[in-house]
Amino acid sequence: MHVAPNGGDVLVFDLAATERRTFHLASEALHSIRRYFTELDDLWRKWQLIHPLLRFELDTPNWVDRSMNHHEIRVDPRPVTEILMGQALYGDRQHVWLRELIQNAVDATSMRAKSGEADYTPAVHVERRSEHVVVIRDNGIGMTYQQVVNQLSVLGRSGWRSSAEAQQPADMPAFFGRFGIGFASVFSAAAAVDVRTRTSGSRPVDGVLVQFTAPDRPFYTDFTTCDIGTEITVTLTEPLKASQFRAALQDLFAYLPEFLHASPLPGIPSSLATFSAVRRHGSALADWDVLTREGRAQLGTHEVGFKVELLHDPKPHCRKSGRDAKTPEFSAIGFTSLTFSADGVRISERKGLRPSKDRDSSRYYATSLDLNLSGLYLTIDFARDHAPVLASRNELGAAEDLQDEIEQLLVKELVHLVPDLVRAAGASARGPEDRRRAIIQALTDVFRPRAGYPWDTTFHQIPKLNRACAQAYFANCPVLVNSADGTVRHVPLSEVDPQVCSIAVAKGLTETPVFPAFVRAEQIDEWLVAMNDSELALLKQAWPHDASLKTVYSASHLTENFQAVLPESRTGSLWRLLRSDYALSESTAFGPSLSLPLPRLRGARSVTRVQGIERRRAQTSTTERPRVFLNSAHPVIRALEASLGRSDGEPSADRAVTAILDSLCEQVIDETRITVRRSRWRMIQEELARLTGDDFTHLAVEDL
Repeated sequence: MHVAPNGGDVLVFDLAATERRTFHLASEALHSIRRYFTELDDLWRKWQLIHPLLRFELDTPNWVDRSMNHHEIRVDPRPVTEILMGQALYGDRQHVWLRELIQNAVDATSMRAKSGEADYTPAVHVERRSEHVVVIRDNGIGMTYQQVVNQLSVLGRSGWRSSAEAQQPADMPAFFGRFGIGFASVFSAAAAVDVRTRTSGSRPVDGVLVQFTAPDRPFYTDFTTCDIGTEITVTLTEPLKASQFRAALQDLFAYLPEFLHASPLPGIPSSLATFSAVRRHGSALADWDVLTREGRAQLGTHEVGFKVELLHDPKPHCRKSGRDAKTPEFSAIGFTSLTFSADGVRISERKGLRPSKDRDSSRYYATSLDLNLSGLYLTIDFARDHAPVLASRNELGAAEDLQDEIEQLLVKELVHLVPDLVRAAGASARGPEDRRRAIIQALTDVFRPRAGYPWDTTFHQIPKLNRACAQAYFANCPVLVNSADGTVRHVPLSEVDPQVCSIAVAKGLTETPVFPAFVRAEQIDEWLVAMNDSELALLKQAWPHDASLKTVYSASHLTENFQAVLPESRTGSLWRLLRSDYALSESTAFGPSLSLPLPRLRGARSVTRVQGIERRRAQTSTTERPRVFLNSAHPVIRALEASLGRSDGEPSADRAVTAILDSLCEQVIDETRITVRRSRWRMIQEELARLTGDDFTHLAVEDL
């Protein structure tokens, strides 16, 4: 062993090795020694000491087989740092380095504040000085020369944890710099980085200047005069416009501490109370308003602050339809939004509480994955020492049970918001009809964003929300009561007499010609008129009386007892010549029309179109439901009936009338193509004129 001829603290070992086995053992020994001194070097770094410049080399002068040599695996820093700074860690979020440097500055002020220094006021300044220069300045704890050399020189080592954790008091806040890779992210955007730093107990001339160009190139240190804290000057490779600077901060932070000042001003709130996940959409919200609830909660082992925001139309009864409709853009209201943050640092924002793999917002619709809610924004802000956050802080590492607790929290708070929503919706209504429309539309916007099935009698799938909506409807919304004598009135649901009024019908059904016949057949004196299926579901849930409420959702319900509503007429001769899926009726429900198709009824046995061709109505019992009723009082039917009466039962007359009836049913009434219907009706008009002697050219096919 001897000292290297060029001097310095280098030990050179001469090994007279002539065998491969000896050479292998010597190489292994050298590797072990180097590993030992690497660990010793880490120990020196932990205690912020400058390690001695000591190096070991192996020389084998007697080794004759020069084709064999020893090497050690080394890590190329550039691909490693590219991985650390790439999508594998930070995803596709831009300028994430700005978040890391700002959070490091906030951490530094927190550490200095906890140190017990009197009259200390934290301050952080973030300034975009030009398109290529951004400066982050704090008056925090700063770094010593030893910390700069021993911490910033090793990627993956956190300066805060490794140098301060050992002395950190129990009440010292946990820091985001726990992963030791935040500073490295700056090289994803920087051409050069200058760091000026000084600790609070040192002289102004004891500041340290550190100059970086790239993580795989040497960095340089020097002493300088600077203020207490740390100033980082980042020279960017690509220009950063003022609008991009503001947008980056708004994307990275939900709110920033009051002592942080940014230039140009990004317009970021200073607390969760002033943060709004809804208002980030700006002009896309139209003139809609926001209801909020906020507080603190415990989600499993995590203490969180939360804010629930509900987007709603302040005047839903005045809303226009079609192209003139003033509603928020679909991307701003068509989903439930869930935002996670940790002490103001935005972790992620996603659409839907349990979104599917397809994250395309343009194809997103509210479903049971997000509790079938719309226009709802929930922000969960974790305490920084309890956040279940991955290293990238772009995704939440939340377990399934945490997801369930978030949904329970949302439901609980939304139950409290329902009365506020109803009151806000009805506040601008001028009369009971406007008030009713406003309340129903407001509840439907949030809780029934997709159309329910006619047989679905629940307003919302979650019992607590369903009950809350029904209670708010019962307490605040007047109902519309119609009477057989034409009286129309709005009254509270509690004042409805169940002995007189115990049926609710959708408004669209009351405007059909069958409905008056239904009222007479069922001997109904009063009935509730619902705006739509949503109000029918609310009426069903909010009905306060012991007597059950019958709800009529579809036209098929009106004709369940078709013999009573449209009693079949079997007088004269014409009815027996009809196809079996057609029948005659004298009901006034037809008005001037010739035909009235019966809606399909679930579970009811009706004569099909194919069966109708195979047999006549005379071969069909009155209990078999026809597909279509014909108006026995219509001029066409009367003319054909009169023609049969004049024929005295001649078979040729029956065949002629049967042919006209079949053509009328098959080629006009059942035909869906309007041009075909018109041409066939002109041909039938000529046949009718020859058979009956009457002129029907004044009747258009639309009149049938």
